[in-house]
Amino acid sequence: MTPTRSALLRRGDEVVQQVLRQNDPRWESLSSADRDRLQALAREVALRLLEEPVLRLETSRGEQSLHYARTLRELFDLPRAAI
Repeated sequence: MTPTRSALLRRGDEVVQQVLRQNDPRWESLSSADRDRLQALAREVALRLLEEPVLRLETSRGEQSLHYARTLRELFDLPRAAI
């Protein structure tokens, strides 16, 4: 797993967790099982949105690979060490 791929997937998980935390007070009537399903759904949505960028990064080579890594770093505000 490349550092950029790892950082991108971590960023997706961070966003999911942040949105779930921000909305938690609104869901006082949700059961524990419903909360688990909601969290799983949110994670799956994030993974599917990131699937194409990750695939392009993994299949690129040479300069194109560096270009994708830099672009992802800029778009998703990933740490510089993620290239």
